[in-house]
Amino acid sequence: MLITELGYFALLTAFVLALLQVILPTIGVIRNQVAWQRLAPSLAWAQFAAMITSFGALIAGFYYNDFSLSYVAQHSNTLFALVL
Repeated sequence: MLITELGYFALLTAFVLALLQVILPTIGVIRNQVAWQRLAPSLAWAQFAAMITSFGALIAGFYYNDFSLSYVAQHSNTLFALVL
């Protein structure tokens, strides 16, 4: 499914944003550049959006029983909705 690929890409994007959130403001503090320091909140919100997108893709994988995802295959089955 394309949703799973979107979720994987969003998770990688969140990881890169987390690295940037650590590195860029720290360099801004060392070099006394306020503009780089002010990037931290924007990067945090972007990381939050990427994580929500990734989580939504995982939830969609559970909803559609996408067993191509190993986590869904290990923690779900097609009769789960009938048991509840």
